Amino acid sequence: MLFPDSSARYLSESEVVATLNSRSGSPVSQSFAQDAINEIYARNGYIFRTESIRSYYEAQSWYHPNPGYDGSLNTFEAYNIALLSGY
Repeated sequence: MLFPDSSARYLSESEVVATLNSRSGSPVSQSFAQDAINEIYARNGYIFRTESIRSYYEAQSWYHPNPGYDGSLNTFEAYNIALLSGY
């Protein structure tokens, strides 16, 4: 996971940049930021429409699809998604 506790605390901009740069080996890329956003939704059980993304998360032991997930986010998740969406 890129930010395993992003559902329980606010991420800082410097942390996002540092983590995403270390993962990509280059300046923060949109795809890494999107991966971090997807992880937040995946932890809530969101079922992805894109086959490759759905397959990736279905292969993760921690992922549990929730057909009833309504898209709700807690305060930390909403803030962190807004932050990550800036990349």
